[in-house]
Amino acid sequence: MRRRPFLRRPGIGVVGLVVFVVAFAVRAWWAIRVQRPIDAVWSDMAGYVHRAELLLSGQTPGDPRVLALWPWGTHAIVAGEIALFGRSSVIGIGLCHAVVGAIAAPCAAALAARFVPGRLAALVAGLAVALWHPHVVYGGYFSSEIWFASVSLLATLFLVRHAEGRRGAVAGGLFLAIAFVIRPQVLLTCAIVGAVIVVARFRGRRLLPLSPGALAALLIPLGIVMAASSVRLHRLTGRWGTIAAYEPVQRLFGATDVAKVESTWTAPNGDRWTWWFNPTTKGIPTPATTERFEGFIADPELIRAIQERRLEGVGSRTRLARMVDNVLLLVDNVPWPEKDNPVRVRRLLQKNYKGALFVVLALALFGVWPLRRRPLPGLLVGGQLATIVLVAALYLGEARYRVPYDPLLIVVAVVGLWTLGGLAVRKIRDARARVP
Repeated sequence: MRRRPFLRRPGIGVVGLVVFVVAFAVRAWWAIRVQRPIDAVWSDMAGYVHRAELLLSGQTPGDPRVLALWPWGTHAIVAGEIALFGRSSVIGIGLCHAVVGAIAAPCAAALAARFVPGRLAALVAGLAVALWHPHVVYGGYFSSEIWFASVSLLATLFLVRHAEGRRGAVAGGLFLAIAFVIRPQVLLTCAIVGAVIVVARFRGRRLLPLSPGALAALLIPLGIVMAASSVRLHRLTGRWGTIAAYEPVQRLFGATDVAKVESTWTAPNGDRWTWWFNPTTKGIPTPATTERFEGFIADPELIRAIQERRLEGVGSRTRLARMVDNVLLLVDNVPWPEKDNPVRVRRLLQKNYKGALFVVLALALFGVWPLRRRPLPGLLVGGQLATIVLVAALYLGEARYRVPYDPLLIVVAVVGLWTLGGLAVRKIRDARARVP
């Protein structure tokens, strides 16, 4: 018998509303009273705001290629915030971030309800996400984490909704397209999920029933933004690609011991530019781990040559060990930029939630296998968690890259908690049954 969709199951809609209100209240308080986004316009946040202001003013820097270093989705969203609320808005931007970040809580509750019957598991998952500090803090910054988390979770839920016989393909396709322009790694998730669906279909199982019209509704928005992003990249850099030019630099950091790259070059308008990258997880660079060169900072040929030189004589075992270290960085550091805050209470929250993460991971180990009871939701959750692990292995892990996936991790942990609880109850019953 097909289980009733989320909103048709008694009380689940109320659970979703409750956890959303809690999540919104916590995030609104954080973004308005604790960490206001307009007070943290530096480093990456300053980059998003600067590119947003350029977009609003219609201006282009002396070297247009720097606009293509990152996906354009987040700075376009920030431009929308500035246009709607104003550059110095505290309440408007704070409430906007609170609403967007809070969406993750009812989404987590909805997913948990599909794996564990009853309202309690949904409530636990939703409240855990609502109070999950690593996710809450990004409401106080101009960054991509809360936006990507919410749109990817919404895309997941609408795909599940469609598989349950309700409408959802159109909305799922739109949210999938938005997720791509924020973080294009969602394409890897699509590849993983698509491959499993195709293999299952050849084996006689239909995990995602899609009519030609529904398939088009799901994929056309993604195809349009991919094409537009590729054209934009070519117009800015003269090279064809997916969406951004930073990927070769990310691969260099992930594959080698390089901790910093710095370059100077002459822009098309004749100006001299200097640019550098130093990921926080790479630590303080030394002369041995620094690469300086003349040329555009993300020139793929120059970066490829550096990587090949750095990997000469490096064996496969060492390369594999580096990939493992990259993955471990997802959990072995506190998310930046919050980790740089010196306030004692905030540092205490960072420490406690870093410990809580290991509890979540331990419980999630027991929740992975039971996901198979709901094949499509389980595949969508597992595909996204596999994505962040593969991306970290191939490029470079960092706690903040994991944060958008934390709601999914919490859902799996709740499934694991209920699984362990069920085992404990059965053990107790069996023990009592053996007593004369």
